[in-house]
Amino acid sequence: MAFLYKQRDMWIPAYVKHIFWAGMQTTQRVESINSFFDGYLKKNTRLYQFAPRYYKAMESRANDERAADVNCSRFTRPLVGEFAYERKCQKVYTDAKFVEVQVQCTRVCYVTPVSKKDISDVEVEHTVSDRVWIWSKFLKKEISLGGPKRTYVVLFNKETLFGKCDCKYFECHGIVCRHIIKMLDMENVVTVPASYIMNRWRKDIQHKHTLVKVAYHDPEKTEEINRYDKIMNAVEPASLLGSQNEQKLDIMLEMVRAAMLRMDVSDVVTTEVADNEGGAASVLNRRGSDGPPTPGSVNKPPNSSGGESPCQSPPILAKDPVPRGGVKAHRPREKRFIPPGENTKPAKKQVRKNKKGVAEDAPPEQPATNPPE
Repeated sequence: MAFLYKQRDMWIPAYVKHIFWAGMQTTQRVESINSFFDGYLKKNTRLYQFAPRYYKAMESRANDERAADVNCSRFTRPLVGEFAYERKCQKVYTDAKFVEVQVQCTRVCYVTPVSKKDISDVEVEHTVSDRVWIWSKFLKKEISLGGPKRTYVVLFNKETLFGKCDCKYFECHGIVCRHIIKMLDMENVVTVPASYIMNRWRKDIQHKHTLVKVAYHDPEKTEEINRYDKIMNAVEPASLLGSQNEQKLDIMLEMVRAAMLRMDVSDVVTTEVADNEGGAASVLNRRGSDGPPTPGSVNKPPNSSGGESPCQSPPILAKDPVPRGGVKAHRPREKRFIPPGENTKPAKKQVRKNKKGVAEDAPPEQPATNPPE
């Protein structure tokens, strides 16, 4: 019994694999939340310090989730295969769940079809073999034993395009297993059934719990700040797309100018972007004719009468900066790179000394002589 208790992580999942756990583990539920609160709460935390620190921790967690949602809408992971289920999950699933989908897609190469049998006019039974994967406590991931393989049976319905595997991975974790992905590829299924896509993993659905006001919500945030945050979250992805090339940049700037004119704000400042030939940007302020001239109207070309403008300034000539240290730029290296194994220090000459401490190779001392008078 003691041995079975130590190996409980090997046989307990066989009895609860038909229950949906959403990928949650018993140890993960305790250890992950404890490690999260270690940065905010300690064993010597006072009772009056618990509430504000707890609110701060939950606010930090909510901000991390909000940043993760923004990243999911902005970035997309590349595909590891050409499976229809993976392509569908890339568009609708969050990044964390899409990584789990790609793990199953990468393990499809280890799945080998064994047999195929027609049970009825609409049901087909596929038998496949796969490696045995176990959870490693030390590596914190699933590893393959590399020994004998195990067979799995997948039932496929031709009308609903739904497959059911006896490994119960989809029923337990909410992610389609590699055996069903292999079966869908063998049956040439292009349209993924809607029952395989769970709403709890989708990134394009706003969940109800995000609309609930909680205690750690910042009450100092006004409606204006909330509107500003919404604008920045919507404009930032468009700014990244507009910075890819000049054509997209012109489209983005044209849309911004049209939106500013549509809002009809009197003190709006319109910024004109200079062309690629080196023109400087000028700021056009909405002022009357009696106002002071703008900086762009100072340096004008000579008028048509042949005279020069009194405000014209002489051109400024900028010299190249002098390199520091007297070393010219892009000068080739004079010394070669010394490899780590090469000894650059000269070897010291070993000198043997006698019992009196005098070096044997040293020349004998000459007797002191008085200089001639």
